[in-house]
Amino acid sequence: CYYTTITMESYVKENPEVKNETDMWAQKSIWYCVEGSNQHLKQILDGNKFYGGILADQFYTNPQGLTESIKMNLASSDGLMIFDIVHIIEKNMWE
Repeated sequence: CYYTTITMESYVKENPEVKNETDMWAQKSIWYCVEGSNQHLKQILDGNKFYGGILADQFYTNPQGLTESIKMNLASSDGLMIFDIVHIIEKNMWE
């Protein structure tokens, strides 16, 4: 999942519509956030392991959001993949 809203609580408060590349129109659902997506994947995968994912360039202007996304993915999935790590290195987002 590549969502910038982290928690289900935040998603409900902000209630954003999400339009992915394959969607014909914007949609709303609790799984359009990191926590909700990972929770939904756990149900779908029925105990099989999966890694959460982050698209690092979505967080250039929100480094705290990157931190929160990393924490949530590690807490609610079996690991983390960061695409692409070069974005974090080049923009010095380690801090």
